[in-house]
Amino acid sequence: MLVAINNNQRVEASLAEKGPHYICPNCGGAVTLKKGTVVIHHFAHKRDQLCDWSRGETREHMSGKNYLAQSLRRKGWPAEIECALNIPVGDRRADVVSWTSQNQFLAFEIQHSSIGLSEISERAAAYASRNIAQMWIPVLKADVWKAAVNVDQGRYVIEKFSAVKFIRWIHGFAGKHGMWMFDPSNDCYWHGRLSDYMIDVPLTDWREDGNEMSAGGYSKRSKRWKTLTLTGPFQFEQLTINIKYRKEFRTPQYYWPSGPVVHLAAN
Repeated sequence: MLVAINNNQRVEASLAEKGPHYICPNCGGAVTLKKGTVVIHHFAHKRDQLCDWSRGETREHMSGKNYLAQSLRRKGWPAEIECALNIPVGDRRADVVSWTSQNQFLAFEIQHSSIGLSEISERAAAYASRNIAQMWIPVLKADVWKAAVNVDQGRYVIEKFSAVKFIRWIHGFAGKHGMWMFDPSNDCYWHGRLSDYMIDVPLTDWREDGNEMSAGGYSKRSKRWKTLTLTGPFQFEQLTINIKYRKEFRTPQYYWPSGPVVHLAAN
């Protein structure tokens, strides 16, 4: 958790000092400021406290929230980390929230841990129902670079990428513009596109009951794998923020609601 309350004021862990009494914005219980040279500055509940916000989160997730909020501020945009919004379902806490001078709210979700399709679809629909422009940003895991091939300056291809369902959902939500992925190892963004990974089924010949038989000799689309093309890296300050409107779309497996969405574009 990156935000706590002190004297009725929100305080971010990166700016907090040890000593004052901090409480959780959700449950009101006492939290402890954790600062060090290895861990990301954060607040932690005591072990015996039960709170929805006390669930452990990854270092990469916290890093993504910090980097995005600080980058928005450097661009002149207001930004709040772990901000509770008036949405009707689930955890109402958005990872990072910003807003325009016309009070158009923007919600950014940094997605590192796995999330079910029903949960991510319901949360997206909840943002859309409140006219909150949203953006979902998957985190690039470090091991993805082991299989990355530099095919051009600033362009890498992971030919056989295990695209889990929530990443496919995010890619579909972003639409033709492509998704943006956060690289926590270098605090930067990559533009990502998924395409089909084709499996070659070799031609096989054999004899059966005196007849010549054959099978294969074609390519088929993989259900598990995708090819991921990454373009970058980009610092967030190099990207322009746009708000667009997307239409509702669904398939037998996926659902994307209509509503305002946040798109980034390289300058």
